[in-house]
Amino acid sequence: AHLRESGGGGGGPFLVIAPLSTLSGWALQLSSFCPALSFLQYTGAAADRAAARRRLSAASPPDIVLASFEPVLADAPELRAVAWSFAVIDEAHRLKNRASSLYRCLLDELGLGGVPRLLLTGTPMQNRAGELFSLLHFAAPSLFDDAGGFVTWLEEGLATGGDGAAAAQRLWRPLMLRRRKAEHLSLPPKVERSVRVPLRPLQRRWYRALLEKNVSALGPASNARSLVNVLASLRKCCNHPYLFPGAEPEPFEEGEHIVAASAKLLLLDRLLRKMKPRGDRVLLFCQSTQMLDVLQDYLHLRRWSYERLDGSARAEERWAAVASFQRQPGGGGGGGSSGSGGITEPFVFLLSTRAGGLGLNLTAANVVLFYDHDWNPQADSQATDRVHRLGQTRPVLVLRLVCAGTVEEVILRRAHAKLLASRGVLAEEEEEE
Repeated sequence: AHLRESGGGGGGPFLVIAPLSTLSGWALQLSSFCPALSFLQYTGAAADRAAARRRLSAASPPDIVLASFEPVLADAPELRAVAWSFAVIDEAHRLKNRASSLYRCLLDELGLGGVPRLLLTGTPMQNRAGELFSLLHFAAPSLFDDAGGFVTWLEEGLATGGDGAAAAQRLWRPLMLRRRKAEHLSLPPKVERSVRVPLRPLQRRWYRALLEKNVSALGPASNARSLVNVLASLRKCCNHPYLFPGAEPEPFEEGEHIVAASAKLLLLDRLLRKMKPRGDRVLLFCQSTQMLDVLQDYLHLRRWSYERLDGSARAEERWAAVASFQRQPGGGGGGGSSGSGGITEPFVFLLSTRAGGLGLNLTAANVVLFYDHDWNPQADSQATDRVHRLGQTRPVLVLRLVCAGTVEEVILRRAHAKLLASRGVLAEEEEEE
């Protein structure tokens, strides 16, 4: 809106590229704050996108094009013909890998290297310094053109406490505006806690069996693939033993054994029983869609209303689930997937961390539960920010469920180390809770 008003945006349309789940939010904000600007959503099937391109080539094209990443990848050669005035890439940490098809497509095939551009992300560095360089190179390729030298300079400066890191920060700060909640918003307090529980007997048997079966894969001669497979199995055991074929009783019947078999599900049951009478609303994040199926069975068992969002959901299903959860109490309807009538709003929102942790506004919730954890701490941090954001009016509680003495504690320690490294590179202090 500023560029169009000031005449600095050129004559062509603006391009906004964002995750599919956030496009409805972009459309809502544009309608609210920029009603004079017309916009077009570039999504859907190939025929729909072809019709949208015809509108772009018309005499009076829309001012703004809202596109998700996948259609842009598919139609980059055709979209390159549009004389874009400006490009905005939302959740730009998806560009952390300079060798990825998305990165090369946007710079080369779509030709955004010659278009003024803005990258939006809350996590410019997630795991290593090279990811930050990738974003800086995308923004200013001629200035940031030596990835190896940048990473070495930065890491050596951090390790020795010398001036390298400070000099690098002075170099990128003219290109980077960091807006942090603690500095610009007055939000209710947020409390984060990790709750550790011992494995249940069935889980301990499976966990020990997995370790004994894979001794060689865990030793010094192990290879990366075998180690990843074993770690995935151990994490699955920590979540619920019924995720393994043959672990659940036969014939299977829905009942309390689903809860009793898993330490974390037993703890979750105790927590939710206390939260529901208080009027709390809960986001429940999990890495595995298979585990989301078990959690869905559990919510059916308790007859609690819920919504669910994972990577398999279509755009309209995502928006409907978010709208249902955000609906004010008394707005009618409820978690239609719960099967229990007369409930005015969903109590729990089941989300996969990757699909539901970006770009959504879910301030109707005041509790965030992580059933398991990402190796990348920024993914969990982004998920928490679905609740602790502008519009939140209640104190926020964030709980991480952890099986004590297992691989999950290793994951949390690694994630914390990555978080400290990121804060060191970006010269950030931990936000006050």
